[in-house]
Amino acid sequence: MTSFGKGSVQTLYSLAGDHHMKITTARWFTPVGRSIQRDFDPESAMRQAGGMAVSISGEPVDVPTETVEREEFRTDGGRIVYGGGGITPDLVVRPDTLTTDEQELRRVAMRNGVVVRDAVFRWAVEFAKDNQVREGFRVEGAMRDGVFAKLEAEGAQVEREVFDRSRRYVDYLIGIELSGAALGEVPQLKRRAEDDGQVAAAADLLRRADSPAALLGLAAREAESREGSSGGGGSR
Repeated sequence: MTSFGKGSVQTLYSLAGDHHMKITTARWFTPVGRSIQRDFDPESAMRQAGGMAVSISGEPVDVPTETVEREEFRTDGGRIVYGGGGITPDLVVRPDTLTTDEQELRRVAMRNGVVVRDAVFRWAVEFAKDNQVREGFRVEGAMRDGVFAKLEAEGAQVEREVFDRSRRYVDYLIGIELSGAALGEVPQLKRRAEDDGQVAAAADLLRRADSPAALLGLAAREAESREGSSGGGGSR
């Protein structure tokens, strides 16, 4: 996805009463004269936002419905890059997003003051105390039952049918939270990466490329292939 686009410099000025004022005093540019700064325009943001989905990891995913014209630049190697609006990736790989049932699970739980991921974390800490967990473990039905019981105990008031239809999301949370609670940060990060389509796409390109130039070429060809199969839509 396109990055936030931070290309400005702020300076802090001291004021009376131990207060400070932050003022933008400079902008920085790449060697070709490109600024990546994305200035926030509420009206433009509203026009571009076709909907805000939620990724399986919980982050919002912006789905724009209009194409924004941006100034083109060429690097010394001849690649086209764009000014303003952040850094646009050579290959767009959208993250997996929550289904309607999975979003319903989150919504109902939060309506009753329970964050599903936090509840799974607390279940994982308790589970790890009494059970031996090995890296690469499989999520089993008893684990799901334990998580559902935890949600019930915390007052989430989630219907079992909705919970069962959200199995993919529940299994993802169990996988990463139990990995962290029982095995530590590094196994947790590895577990999260295994289920991350963006990481998988990047790893595949890196394995196939033997140089930075080859990597950029592979990414460009993959983007063209995906654009052709989808019948339109830019990848940059």
